[in-house]
Amino acid sequence: MAVLWLDDIRGDDLERVGGKAASLGEMTTADLPVPPAFVVTADTYRSFIEETGIDG
Repeated sequence: MAVLWLDDIRGDDLERVGGKAASLGEMTTADLPVPPAFVVTADTYRSFIEETGIDG
């Protein structure tokens, strides 16, 4: 999957979305005031960087 909503992210999604997004997902689950947002998965990001040739 290319993107995930924060509502669908939990702490165990760390490898898929990174630490900040996993933490925001946990905060959303705890009903803390987090704006609605989506996250591009780490694999999707890596693919984009490699396919565009900007991986340096």
